[in-house]
Amino acid sequence: MSGIDAIRTEVRTYLRELPRLLAEGHEGRHALIKGEEVLSIWDTFEDAYQAGRERFGWGVVFIAQPIDPKFLDYPWPAEFLPPKAV
Repeated sequence: MSGIDAIRTEVRTYLRELPRLLAEGHEGRHALIKGEEVLSIWDTFEDAYQAGRERFGWGVVFIAQPIDPKFLDYPWPAEFLPPKAV
């Protein structure tokens, strides 16, 4: 499994939850995401990343991602897009 494949679930979760996070007023903050869950919101990337390392240690997949509307229009590969709502 490549490195990017390892975070596919986290990226899908981020893209699925990004509209909600923006609607809740979190733009400019950073989301700590593990699997299919947004675990917490932080003011800086460094804080989100540190929280992930403290919680999971090394060798466990998670992402710390900016809550930024520009990522709604980013050309993500299809395999990273969340399933469409029916």
